Amino acid sequence: MPLCIEQVIDRSDMLKKILIGVVSLVSLVLLLVISLFAYLQFADLNRYKPQLSQRLTQYVNRSVVIDGNFELKIVPLGISLTDVIIANTSWGSQPDMLSVHQLDLQLGLLPLLSGEFLIHKFVLDDVQVLVEHNEQGENNWRLRESTKSQASTTKASKESISLPLDFVSDVEVDIRNITLAYSQSPASPRHEYILNKATLNGLSDRSALQIDISGQIDGHVYQLNGQTGILADLLSSDKSFPVDLQAQALNTAWEIKGAIQNPLKLERMQFNVKANAKDLTAWQQWLGVSIKKGPLNINADIDGNLNRLSVTNLGVQIGNTAASGDVTLDMSAEKPNIRTQLKVKDVPIKEFVQAIQPESTTINKPVTQVAEEKPLNKELDLSFLNLFDASVQLSVNSVGYEGWAVDQLNADLNIKDGQLSVAPFSIESQLGQAKGTFSLVEEQGMNVAKLEIDAKNLALGKFYDMASTYQGIGALQGNLHTKGKSLSNLYANLQGKAIGRYVNQEHKHATKIVLTRPDPKTSAAPFDVAIDGELQKVPYKITGEIGGPLALIDDQPYPATAQLTFLNVDAKAKGTIASLFEAKGFDIDVDARTDNLGKLEKTLDIGLPALKKAQVTTVFRGDYSLLKFEHIKAKTSNARLSGNIDVDVRENKPKIIGNLDIGQFDWAGIQKEMTRAKKAKSGKAQKNTKEKKSALTETLSF
Repeated sequence: MPLCIEQVIDRSDMLKKILIGVVSLVSLVLLLVISLFAYLQFADLNRYKPQLSQRLTQYVNRSVVIDGNFELKIVPLGISLTDVIIANTSWGSQPDMLSVHQLDLQLGLLPLLSGEFLIHKFVLDDVQVLVEHNEQGENNWRLRESTKSQASTTKASKESISLPLDFVSDVEVDIRNITLAYSQSPASPRHEYILNKATLNGLSDRSALQIDISGQIDGHVYQLNGQTGILADLLSSDKSFPVDLQAQALNTAWEIKGAIQNPLKLERMQFNVKANAKDLTAWQQWLGVSIKKGPLNINADIDGNLNRLSVTNLGVQIGNTAASGDVTLDMSAEKPNIRTQLKVKDVPIKEFVQAIQPESTTINKPVTQVAEEKPLNKELDLSFLNLFDASVQLSVNSVGYEGWAVDQLNADLNIKDGQLSVAPFSIESQLGQAKGTFSLVEEQGMNVAKLEIDAKNLALGKFYDMASTYQGIGALQGNLHTKGKSLSNLYANLQGKAIGRYVNQEHKHATKIVLTRPDPKTSAAPFDVAIDGELQKVPYKITGEIGGPLALIDDQPYPATAQLTFLNVDAKAKGTIASLFEAKGFDIDVDARTDNLGKLEKTLDIGLPALKKAQVTTVFRGDYSLLKFEHIKAKTSNARLSGNIDVDVRENKPKIIGNLDIGQFDWAGIQKEMTRAKKAKSGKAQKNTKEKKSALTETLSF
């Protein structure tokens, strides 16, 4: 039916009214939005800083101050905070534990209008962090007591946990200029870790995570880059999380490749780790120790889970030193159990000792000085031996130290129920062969150590760098044990017996040395020494005492007494040595006498006149560079003399300076005896005399 003109006009007016209403409504909405944006753009949100600071302070239980600005940016939409400070604990060395100069969050506009909080970019700049411990072992980063919630327990009990990343979508993380200062205790040095740049792309539940990090550790530059799997898969129960990272630190290149199966439960980890460095100077500077120049090569395959972890195909090379083997860590039992098979080749002992000491020290550092730097009275805590069990099969080939070397060292090291044992161990070297056992255990608050050793075919001459004629046959048997809480106790309570034997076929010299120390009543209890020997088919015997083992390492003079019986000669010596190892100073009284000195001349055929009686007393003082024979008093049936003799060996040519007073000297009688002795010898006998005299000189010098 055709419309009348009035109806058309009415509809047109209605459409105009609707259009005007819609336009007005949209304009009003736009006006409100513009007004809101204008308010947010120019509104001072700093007025809310006190409330925000208060809420944060209550949450972390530590004072939180926003010293800078609190802004809401429109283009791009985001939140910005500057100069946020979290106070340090009351015992901290600095007032602030954490300070953040700049924190920016860039948000998604459309998701925000629909009720979703979506982060596009996270920026953190200029952060100072202080991490430290006090003397009681407390740390400063414990902000509040942790609470357990049923919700978290319920989530943890589920087979699968979804990573709560709904608020990010391929977010870009940009972190710059973070400095972390760390100290283990107030007395320990402070280390500084600097993060110059950290860029993370792909921080979402849909793409792999790209990593690019660089910074400094105590002034040494490091870099880390590479990629991992999708971050959401890290807490998945049925997915693999791959890792492919490369790092540069201390002039060393590192590479880690592998994957984690079922990351939530760490069902299995499989990684290959490699490291390579041409020079270890940076490591030496960082650790403060002396290390070989390099190269460094490391390769290892790591496979396992939370209950059992194994390192196979282990290979480590530092310079010419190389190690290979396998390590297994079993954590399924009550205590962790470590099993290791390790082979080591070419170990320079001197470099190793210098590496674990400061650069200023040397291998020949006085024992007393080392004792001063590391007090021996500090109790040795062996409780850590109860924390785990271990079994180590060690095989070392070629251990060298200044002219001598251990060709082979084998040892089975075991830690079980708090007891350390090395049983057995064996050593083969240029000096000979040795085998034995060693154990160390804590019993009733005391450390108990036991050593049994059996050494054969010892070439003692090589050890002392003597002539080849002294590469004789040596043997050593020992059974020593001790107990104490500290090193001082262990030294003071040392007891047992050691027997040494030496044979030199060429010089017809054999000796047996027995060193015993019964249950010591005091820390100064000495060792008993008994030496039985035979020289040129003539027996001799030496008995005496030497200072206790504690005297070896303290500042007290080392006492010694001895009595010698050889042919018709009886000698006594008593005195002290300032330092046994360095022989810094001797102070020894010597008294030797015989009823018939001719027996010594006749037996050894050394050309002495057949004097019937002789007695010599002197005080022997000095050191190896300057020997002083003071208060010499000598008398025989033919002569008497007294005085002093100095032997100076500080220069290449020794000097002998004597000041002797000859009171009685029967030169005619002495000459008569010497003439008689010469006529009794043939040319061959004279030749033998020279050889035997040389042999005696060398023997006595040994």
